[in-house]
Amino acid sequence: METQLHFDNCSKQLSLRFKERFRTDEGINFKVKGSLNTVTGAIESNFSLGTGRSDLRQRNSRRLRRGTRATFEFHKPELSLQGTYVPGPDELAYGLKAQQRTFAGPFWLKAKGAVQYRARSQKVSAHGDLQLCHTMYRFTDMQDVRLVLGCHAHADGRSTRGSLFNSVVPYGVVRENNWSLLTNFKGRWTVLYDL
Repeated sequence: METQLHFDNCSKQLSLRFKERFRTDEGINFKVKGSLNTVTGAIESNFSLGTGRSDLRQRNSRRLRRGTRATFEFHKPELSLQGTYVPGPDELAYGLKAQQRTFAGPFWLKAKGAVQYRARSQKVSAHGDLQLCHTMYRFTDMQDVRLVLGCHAHADGRSTRGSLFNSVVPYGVVRENNWSLLTNFKGRWTVLYDL
């Protein structure tokens, strides 16, 4: 089981995150992801059942009981098609995701994006990330360090001032073997520790 401690300066609450994957001999995948807030005791979980190329996901949360959803995904090497049924608003959403990596010497550029269309309300939303990454192997005797500078953009058709995107947020990540520090360069930060 993969476990991780999560703390950020906004909520100022420590949470324990976990993830486990099981695979049967018949090729069926079962994935469990969740989070336990150590202050409030709230539990959030995400269950996924799949057969390799497609997944059926079920999300549960004690906090948001109406947040249950089912997702069907079809995966290709760098492209996934997704359909989501959200019972609360009784709306079907279709989505398209893609990602690409390009290497240039010791650096690599990673671009990923997603578009979602909601059938009932006929709304389109999109988001994407562009990352410049560099890994320093053997930074010390037993330590590798990865540096990431990125930008996250989000658009849902309600942008102002003629801009295509509603928000564009820069971010940075410094990752050591077990520790990660994430920041948005505007005062918000998160520390992660892999157990």
